[in-house]
Amino acid sequence: MDFSRPVRPHRRLLFPFVVVLFPLLAFVYRDAGVRIVDGQQVNTPLLRTLTLTVTAIAVSYTIAIAVARAVGERSKRDSAWTWMLFHPSNGTIAILGILWSLIVGYVALNSAVTLPPEASLVVGIPLAWPLFILVLLMYAIGNAFPVFQASFAAQAAFVAIGYALTSAWLFLFSTWIASTVLHRQRRAVTE
Repeated sequence: MDFSRPVRPHRRLLFPFVVVLFPLLAFVYRDAGVRIVDGQQVNTPLLRTLTLTVTAIAVSYTIAIAVARAVGERSKRDSAWTWMLFHPSNGTIAILGILWSLIVGYVALNSAVTLPPEASLVVGIPLAWPLFILVLLMYAIGNAFPVFQASFAAQAAFVAIGYALTSAWLFLFSTWIASTVLHRQRRAVTE
């Protein structure tokens, strides 16, 4: 029996891995910033950031393995949604990689240079609208219930859910783009 088979990367792991990793990396990015402590500017140590990043990847991969095992190998009985999420096409993976690269490039550029606020709207609204909606909902609830504003755990949960939904949206958006392009290519070949 090959015990390494369940931990080897395969397509069934991609969706749960991305949905868990995206919020964790957002918190690592937030932690990696510059802080003011006792009036002094303090940078987060690189080793801490690298350790948190590796831990986020390990936790995401472990959860992805557990989810893939829970879903099982029922590929013939899967619903269309389960099939789409746990059997991504090469096109979906490629487009998801492009979108992630664009987001990482935008974040890196925005960290080095102050970009105009319009750039955040152009990039953020189409790609991160679930996060925007949840943050606006968090503000609305916080204004209605001031106790909520003081709860870091509640705010962190809203943000984590927003990032998870955003990564799920990016996955579905990538699938839609890939299937649309593939459908057009097939139609062009048959005509």
